[in-house]
Amino acid sequence: MDDEKAINELLAKDEPTKAVAAENPKASGRAFTSLLLGVFGCLLLIGSILLFYLYKKPVGSQPSEPPPAVQKGQGPGDAVKGAISDAITQATKKPLERGQQKLWLNLSAGIGSIAGIMGLVGMILGILALRLDGPPRGTAAIGTCFSLIAFLGLFLAGYNKFMEWKMMQEDVNQIADLSEKTFGKDGIYGKAFKMVDAIGGKLLGPMNAELMAGGNHVGSMAPELKVNLVNRPRSPEILLSAQRGVRPVLLIFLSTSAPDCRELITQLKTLDTNTNPQELLILAVSKTETPETLFTSVQNLGIRFRTGTTDSELPSPYSEAVPPSVLAIDAKGILRGHAVGAEKVGKLNLTRLVENLKKHGQR
Repeated sequence: MDDEKAINELLAKDEPTKAVAAENPKASGRAFTSLLLGVFGCLLLIGSILLFYLYKKPVGSQPSEPPPAVQKGQGPGDAVKGAISDAITQATKKPLERGQQKLWLNLSAGIGSIAGIMGLVGMILGILALRLDGPPRGTAAIGTCFSLIAFLGLFLAGYNKFMEWKMMQEDVNQIADLSEKTFGKDGIYGKAFKMVDAIGGKLLGPMNAELMAGGNHVGSMAPELKVNLVNRPRSPEILLSAQRGVRPVLLIFLSTSAPDCRELITQLKTLDTNTNPQELLILAVSKTETPETLFTSVQNLGIRFRTGTTDSELPSPYSEAVPPSVLAIDAKGILRGHAVGAEKVGKLNLTRLVENLKKHGQR
């Protein structure tokens, strides 16, 4: 009986050992899986870091070179063409590089996210394996450490997405400034026009000179013109010859009821507001309206620049000026150009025309 009792006690003591042994295979599986996920997660994290490095330094990127200097004997047309070509090259090169950078950022963020998820799962399995007794505790500890490192991939992925958002904001700002940088006063075309003017280009500007050219009267003294003003009761008459030696004149022939003339009137009102009357006279003449009708239209449209009719026979080129027409006369009284008809007048840059007209009168 004593021997049987001793055997039963030994068997009872051995049951917890068998329970631990039964649990060890499960712990071993968790520990091995944790190590596997941690190692592969770290490898993916290294790949994500390498892609982030490519974002910082895109492959094939080179520092921009300054535009070449104008060669001796190079014509003004070639100089302008070269300046515009260089500017367009630089403007198109940067978006391509930024597109490549965004690609690397997205790939780095995606791979970093996978590494982080693998690290998170590996840490959970490693911690669960560490709670069990047995030989797998060392493997579980190593797997947990690797998984913790791989978990950092989530933070790298978040930082990559933040950098991508920052690049998008910069792109929005660049798009907002693109029009000003290209067509503004100091933009590509503005610099090209300045270059042409500096080397003796046409003083009214390349585009305006072409639109304003024409007629045998250009370059000669503008014929006399007497206008009966409807919006200047204290000075109801004005003579064109009285402006010689005083200020340039922008002579407009219009009809207040014509839609094309209405558009020109809107531009003239803005020009009149932004121009010193001592430096420019804007004089509008209607050949088709009576003084009473013109006065009513002037009041309704809010026209403040001098407007009137003429009762004398108009000499050339005034007689050929159909509404709307613009004639540019410098301070010396010389006709520098005229644009006749809605098509040519609609393409005029009045602000630039006036600026060059003032410069021309000073020479």
